[in-house]
Amino acid sequence: MELHESEYDLASLRLESGAGAVLRLNMPGQGFTLGGNDYVCSPDVVPVRVDVSRTVGDGWAFKLTFEATVAGPCTRCLAPAALTVRVESREATRPGGGEELESPYLKQTVLDVESWMRDALVLALPTAIVCESDCPGLCGECGERLADLGPDHFHERPPDPRWDALRRLSE
Repeated sequence: MELHESEYDLASLRLESGAGAVLRLNMPGQGFTLGGNDYVCSPDVVPVRVDVSRTVGDGWAFKLTFEATVAGPCTRCLAPAALTVRVESREATRPGGGEELESPYLKQTVLDVESWMRDALVLALPTAIVCESDCPGLCGECGERLADLGPDHFHERPPDPRWDALRRLSE
């Protein structure tokens, strides 16, 4: 079986039930699209720790830990935004253990660390990536960034069309 750079063959560890190992890997920082916006992950090479344990019944338990910075547009105003996320994710698998004990990242003895890392990072992100915690967003009328416009920014509201008949009488 041919392995990609992002995959690790656990058979090479030769672990017996109850034994464990720590893998320290350098994985490529990945970009991704979220909510129609493109985000980049830095650094370019992310140090990743994977704790591997062999369980009874030919099962595995895994813990993935890493820290990365995600940068892209603010979801409120589209200005540049960046945040650092510490990710900790766990997976377990045991043959015949049912759907809950099947990891999508393990095929036979090959662990797909890159896919797991990407999914864990996206799940660790807050619901909104913002430039500032109190970002006011964009003006609903002109589309300009409210933080740049100041507190006096407003738009004249068009007259209520229900009063058109009275306005025509005063003309």
